[in-house]
Amino acid sequence: FSGDSVVAQANGGLGPLTFSLDTSGNSVYSPDCDGSLTTVTATSTALQTKNILVSTLLPGAVPTNTLLANGQLYVTEAGLHGPDCLTNNCVAQMTGLPPALKQEIPVAPSLINLAGYGSAERMYAISQGNSTGGALTWGQCATPSSVAVTGEADAIETTTNTISARLPLGVCPVYGFMTPDGQRTFIMNRGSGTVSVINSQLNAIDAAHAAITVGAGPVFADYYRNGQKLVTANYDGNSISIIDTSLDIY
Repeated sequence: FSGDSVVAQANGGLGPLTFSLDTSGNSVYSPDCDGSLTTVTATSTALQTKNILVSTLLPGAVPTNTLLANGQLYVTEAGLHGPDCLTNNCVAQMTGLPPALKQEIPVAPSLINLAGYGSAERMYAISQGNSTGGALTWGQCATPSSVAVTGEADAIETTTNTISARLPLGVCPVYGFMTPDGQRTFIMNRGSGTVSVINSQLNAIDAAHAAITVGAGPVFADYYRNGQKLVTANYDGNSISIIDTSLDIY
């Protein structure tokens, strides 16, 4: 990227939404609006349309996010319909190149995102509904003040691809982040104005600091490892919050 110029460009799926990289940084995985998954080798010599790999998901799936963990690719599937996965509640587990669908992991309704780290033993599927009966329509959290249903984080064990815990979250969770050591996961609850803290090692909501109150509408966060600081972007409050993660205080 010296010179800040585009060195190669090729056609992929229709309407790419986001992307994730494998640990080597050589492969790019991008979910598309047409219900496909595009895989690209991230080199200028191979980045040609003829070398773009496309994987198909089940009919009706709307992939929105991807996460790589322990050599497996996980894809959130909003809008999937089937005998085991009703609307908005499945994570696709894929392997190979191009990635092939191996199984569907049912999670709580209104699935929105994934939180995890490449070498962690588990990851968390973030849903805006919960498995005890609460569900939201797609886009309902655009006005979080009108939502009363709380969300849920479902722990997926990456060795068995099974659910090991279902943890309560705040209203309208939208984004999650696991620390690089895999010890804790922070989830932004836009509707509650809080950050849920998960003890990832114990696979439970943190006993001392279950939720940290921040500015209104946290929607994104980044972690500064050297200073043990978590910075949240609070969309509805036009603010940022800085959390000392060594103490979990704002």
